[in-house]
Amino acid sequence: KTIDYLFFSYEYRRLFFYRIIYGFKKRYEVTRLKLLGRNFITPDILSFLSMYEEIFVKKIYILPEEPKKILDLGSNIGVSILWFKENYPNAKIHAYEADPHIFNILKNNLKEIKNISVYNFAVWDSNTNLNFYNEGSDAGLVKEELKNSSQLIKAKNIKEILDTKGPFDFIKIDIEGAENKVLLACKDKLKKTKYIFCEYHSFQSQPQNLYKILYFFKQEGFRVHIQSSNESSNPFTKKVKISEFDML
Repeated sequence: KTIDYLFFSYEYRRLFFYRIIYGFKKRYEVTRLKLLGRNFITPDILSFLSMYEEIFVKKIYILPEEPKKILDLGSNIGVSILWFKENYPNAKIHAYEADPHIFNILKNNLKEIKNISVYNFAVWDSNTNLNFYNEGSDAGLVKEELKNSSQLIKAKNIKEILDTKGPFDFIKIDIEGAENKVLLACKDKLKKTKYIFCEYHSFQSQPQNLYKILYFFKQEGFRVHIQSSNESSNPFTKKVKISEFDML
């Protein structure tokens, strides 16, 4: 299968190239490379390679029709947005990234691309300020319990975003656990949304809320497909933990 990919998939060959050229880089080392012919910056090559494989090689966001408007929550450094513009060039994109440092990289990576609006806000169920933990790559997250956090960020109410900038044909949500707040606040706001991609994060130290999210999707009229990013063949004895999450 790998040989087939090398022969028939440009994206896989590109991933193979990235791994050979940049695979020796240390984590959290700024790397400059070319993506779709553009100068592109990543603060962490490992997270970039993971995103590129998911988005460009596996094509996790491919849709049966071109969306007119996309809401990208958790845009990180812009890999998803460049894929959207390559595949859905006429779509208007609203992109939200909470991490101020990552947001500056995002803006730089998207320079001179039309029909994209980027916002340096977290997304929440209210307009507020939140404590934020900056991990340095694609895993920065809101931590409500960090009362003395050195980084306080602004958050936008998802209902306000949907009311003022929507409706959206496609919504992508990858916000490191904040989906537990954000999705449930979208009740009765998604009637014109055709497709949602949501990454669910289960904090090991907190109760799991997946059942609430599944019930929400059922109530809103969506069908659900689930796949795990940290599957274990021995789930009772060998839990695959990624960052602070015991299920993705």
